[in-house]
Amino acid sequence: MAVRTRMQTRKDCTPESPSLEPSKSHLVSWDNLESWRKDNKYITSDYRRVCYSYKECVKSAVHRHNELMNIHTHQIPAILLFACWLFSIDKIFPSYYHLATFPEKLSLSIFIICSGLCLCFSGTFHCFNSHSEKAWHTFQCYDHMGIILYGIGSAMPSYYYAYYDKPTVYYILWLALGAVAVGSIYFIFSPDFRSPVYRAVRARLYILLGSSSTIPTFMSLYIYGVDEISKRLDTHNLILEMFLHSIGAVIYALRLPESIAPGKFNVFGGSHQIFHLFVVAGITAHIISLRHAHAFLHNLSP
Repeated sequence: MAVRTRMQTRKDCTPESPSLEPSKSHLVSWDNLESWRKDNKYITSDYRRVCYSYKECVKSAVHRHNELMNIHTHQIPAILLFACWLFSIDKIFPSYYHLATFPEKLSLSIFIICSGLCLCFSGTFHCFNSHSEKAWHTFQCYDHMGIILYGIGSAMPSYYYAYYDKPTVYYILWLALGAVAVGSIYFIFSPDFRSPVYRAVRARLYILLGSSSTIPTFMSLYIYGVDEISKRLDTHNLILEMFLHSIGAVIYALRLPESIAPGKFNVFGGSHQIFHLFVVAGITAHIISLRHAHAFLHNLSP
């Protein structure tokens, strides 16, 4: 009987046509949603049915449902970042990447990779969260771990450019950052942290990690002064990055705009999609800041 039930569930999840508008039978409302999937009551419908099939989850990525935009607003930028790292990282830092030292190239590569993993893990969670309860919890852990990786990746090159003439300092900071990362990832995989009750805690963690690259700014002001450090790190774009991540996290935590108009943003325009866009914008601001920092270090124009 259990086998027949699961087979029927899989059958119900299978799209009948390549249309971007799947049959309503493949979607469920908030009221009919499993308890472990209930995260945002203001998204009232267009949830995919649990299908116990990774293949069907992937197929659903081109159909209309409330995870459609959450998948693609992060997977597409992730693919672009990985492609840039593999084939054209020198194009991100044109004409002077060959001047970079090994620690500099390492930190820049780690930033691109960690940013790509952050977006990839997020998009993967949104793609497969209709597979099963176990898959939902597992991929949610990786989704949150991606935020940790982004905080690490964005901080590493900032530490390098702030203290490029003091290698002992940035190596110590890198080690400290690694220790914080291990502790944070352990916390991320704690079952309590994954519950909706900890939404506000997650938002504060996102703000902290999203702005971690600004930490060397405050540490180095005493050593180098405002004028010097603003050139070494391009603080204007780092502050912009922190602002973008903070605004996105606040929107995510407050569930805007769907909390004001429940049911109106089920598929397009929800808080999670907006949060995704702010994350991508923050990554872009950080890339621009690294271009300027790299150019200043090598006495070139960005």
